[in-house]
Amino acid sequence: MNIIFLTVDALRADRCSVNGYNRPTTPNLERLAARGINCTQAVSPGAFTHICFPSIMTSSRPLSYGGYDSGTVGRPASIFSKAREAGAHVTAYCTTHWVCRYHGYGEHIDDEHLLFSLNTLPGTAMALFRSSLALWHRGEISDQEVVATAKRTIGVFFDNMIDYCQERLRRRSDDAIYREERFVTDGYSFERVIALVEQHRSEFNRDELAYLHKHMDYVPKAHQWIGREWRHMRTLPALFRLGKRVISERMGGLAGRASVFAGYRQKRYVDGATVTGQILQQIENWDGEQPFFIWNHYQDTHIPYCAGTGPDWFGQTPDYLEALGYDRNIDVSVALRSKPRNDTEWEAWSALYDAALLYADEQIGRIADALEARGILDDTLLVICGDHGEELGEHGDVSHHFRLYSHNVRVPLLFVHPDLKPGNNGDLVELTDIAPTIASLLDVAGDPDWVGKPVWDAAVKARSEIVVESFFGGNCVFETRPLYMAARDTRWNFMWKEFRDHEDLLSPEGNQLYDVITDPLEQNNLFRPDHPEVTRLSKAISARLQEIKEIHPSRIENAFPLSA
Repeated sequence: MNIIFLTVDALRADRCSVNGYNRPTTPNLERLAARGINCTQAVSPGAFTHICFPSIMTSSRPLSYGGYDSGTVGRPASIFSKAREAGAHVTAYCTTHWVCRYHGYGEHIDDEHLLFSLNTLPGTAMALFRSSLALWHRGEISDQEVVATAKRTIGVFFDNMIDYCQERLRRRSDDAIYREERFVTDGYSFERVIALVEQHRSEFNRDELAYLHKHMDYVPKAHQWIGREWRHMRTLPALFRLGKRVISERMGGLAGRASVFAGYRQKRYVDGATVTGQILQQIENWDGEQPFFIWNHYQDTHIPYCAGTGPDWFGQTPDYLEALGYDRNIDVSVALRSKPRNDTEWEAWSALYDAALLYADEQIGRIADALEARGILDDTLLVICGDHGEELGEHGDVSHHFRLYSHNVRVPLLFVHPDLKPGNNGDLVELTDIAPTIASLLDVAGDPDWVGKPVWDAAVKARSEIVVESFFGGNCVFETRPLYMAARDTRWNFMWKEFRDHEDLLSPEGNQLYDVITDPLEQNNLFRPDHPEVTRLSKAISARLQEIKEIHPSRIENAFPLSA
């Protein structure tokens, strides 16, 4: 059996027409759902990418195994390894830096494509170090503790950066395929970047604490650290393009539309149509012998929402808007803002998300069509899901900033194959169930430490609630950072936090309880300590906390004195 596993970033269930949304955002998912299982109550393990994928790929809880900072390292077997065990050739189109060899995924991947920009790697390192660094600056952890974390994050980053640059040099021939993508058009001189990183690595290894005092005497953003030093380490054509773009941006209104999109001709992330083209070629060239396992992560529904392909993608967006019943004259440049500024822009923002969703769905449809044209659709298992959801202003924010509202954790999930009885599965399904479901269909044994089950299993049908868990962004510091948890079923969502994180400027104080049937956008907080659903769902959170060895029992007893 061949398998194509497609994940889509920031894909919320209630904006998909396959799940009842009133605009036709997912016509291809609808036609595929008619041939397979549509899990209508699927829930992600968290609300952001790097907490979700270790759980998705290894059927494990985010805060188990010391937390999610190390990706799959130390966790149960991944679905990649099980596909290999079944005899498949495994290809991964790593459009996100969170799923690749640098987070423990590479060992069982035969053909790994690193399709993300150089500039994402410092951001990754800082995301895994930022909280510890902030605690150190506030005097809440010692020099020894911050250095230990720095070795696992910043120290490893230097090695990963050098490996990335060497890989890009080895794969120079791929530049023609991805010539319109940012990770190519940025035009870095990787030889020069390697030399710079080696200098930083030597300085760090000589005296880690001195390095932190010199380069991180505050909590820098990714571009304020090493990235600012390699900013101009580019080829001459790339420097020319950069200069031209800066001039265009500074001209502002004089350059009109060209100025507005000057810095966004190439999308921030790899374009879905480009990667899809490579998957289609792989399908077409398949030798018909060894089965294939292909994983790809579409980023088109991540901000900024960019429907369309190529450097003039913004000229195609009106067609997607019109197809969904929106005004094709909506200002596409709203997608490039950090956040809408008024009601009109909020409406445009929401419409542009839908347009990007339709664009991603179109790419999935292209893959299904290619399988059918090759005559192997019935021999291929298609698995499609979101990694987490997205906020579109319902609670005053955009994107997916670690809060556990339904719009951030409810996602579509489909399994499509002739051996499956078509229909909706309304049970409480978790994305940790994906790997066991695929393994079952491959007829290989799952890892004994996997927490999920095949989606048709009796244990799934018997679930009374799902617990979702997180920290508020940053890295996992169990001793000092507050836990954010939610327990939910098909009607109730109880959101609990130990206390509000120092960096959390978004969440309200206290806990929240929502009836998602009568209040799907979760606007009316029904929380009170004696609410019967709070009592019931608190027990589920308490039980989960007891499984996390880093959490002292006294913390659980203080939080849930009647449940512990």
